[in-house]
Amino acid sequence: QGGGTDFPPVMALAATGSDSLAYEVGRVIAVEGRAAGVTLNLAPVLDVNSNPANPIINTRSFGEDPAAVARFGAAYVRGLHAGGMLAAGKHFPGHGDAATDSHIGLPLIRASRARLDSVELVPFRAGVAAGLDAVLVGHIAVPAIDPEDGRPASLSPRIVTGILRGEMGFRGIVFTDAMNMGGLTRRFSQADATVLAIEAGADILLQPDDPRAAVTAVEAAVRSGRISESRIDASVRRILAAKERAGLAQRREVDPRAIPGVVGIEAHERLAAEVAARSITLARDGRGLVPISRTARRVLSITYADAGSLTAGRAFDEALAGPERAVESVRVDGRTSSAEYADLARRAASAEVVIVSAYVAPRQYRGSVDAAEGFSGFVERLAAGGAPVIAVSFGSPYLVSAFPSVPAYLLAWGREEVCQRAAADALLGRAPITGRLPVSLPPLFPIGTGLRRDVVQ
Repeated sequence: QGGGTDFPPVMALAATGSDSLAYEVGRVIAVEGRAAGVTLNLAPVLDVNSNPANPIINTRSFGEDPAAVARFGAAYVRGLHAGGMLAAGKHFPGHGDAATDSHIGLPLIRASRARLDSVELVPFRAGVAAGLDAVLVGHIAVPAIDPEDGRPASLSPRIVTGILRGEMGFRGIVFTDAMNMGGLTRRFSQADATVLAIEAGADILLQPDDPRAAVTAVEAAVRSGRISESRIDASVRRILAAKERAGLAQRREVDPRAIPGVVGIEAHERLAAEVAARSITLARDGRGLVPISRTARRVLSITYADAGSLTAGRAFDEALAGPERAVESVRVDGRTSSAEYADLARRAASAEVVIVSAYVAPRQYRGSVDAAEGFSGFVERLAAGGAPVIAVSFGSPYLVSAFPSVPAYLLAWGREEVCQRAAADALLGRAPITGRLPVSLPPLFPIGTGLRRDVVQ
């Protein structure tokens, strides 16, 4: 959409294996954001994505290994600070093992306290140690800590005050997740949720449906004595202290004329390209399809994406094309009919290589990160029939479970154009492939899987 440098998702950072890249991405995002007047980033996501069926975290997480998420998350925080930006880790105490999108309903994390200590809470401890300025608490139920039925972490004194502030010693700002999300609104009125969140220990209530009504509810609670003025003062002091750390007491305005010299500059674009290139991960290549043979003249490139995703596949197909090969580009989506897929299968029969690219990423209110059954079935039939299929995921890494017969599976992690170009370069042998999976893809590939490929001379 223009503006700032477009980086791959953070799971791509973990696929590179480089802490220094995580630091640099955080720093550049901070430098560009501060140039435009943005002081705080609601990042990094510190959730451990241990559930492949998680409908909303997915590539927003660094991965499924708690120690790795902690390491990359802490590096990212240090990078944000180096660029002058405040960091807010989320979604405490951990949204990664959820099977429900908290925008829609209340996810239930069934982990024991011992499991929470050894998995979900590990990255948050590392984030607090790295100097997190804020922590965003999720609308997720964690009965091992707070057994009250239906009470989300965002309204739980045991979780916010007891664990985050008490056990972890966190002294920064506590945000709630958005107060208009279904994980909260399906069970609580806005007035009740507002007061309960403050009683739990929140300092900032994010995005209430009716801010005036929220303020009125707080005022009434203070007048009645339910919430003390000193409790409100404590939150105000934390917010003012964060503003002071950000230098807003000395300078609150930015120079718009200076923005083009900082935001989206060539050095930052090169960093994004490096992350994308080093993140490309080859999980399978049983028939030696990657890199594509130079003798392959007929390539069929099938792009699966929502109809509104106008840039999906565009940069990828442009980078694949060349005078030595003909690339036929086709778009499909959830509306594509079985007759259209049958015709596409006939066209695939005459291609020397079939590249099937899927642009499926976590999206709020969608409820899943799966491709349509028609598309998945088409890819599986094509692969099972012996077609030379290279499946490329520009989003969720878990899609391969829907078409397990594909002979080659490449992960490019995000739909950004820089990821599309990196994937094309890798497939054509113009760049090495060195990435490794930061998540397992059950039952096919364990965490750490990654086939290496060198540049074709």
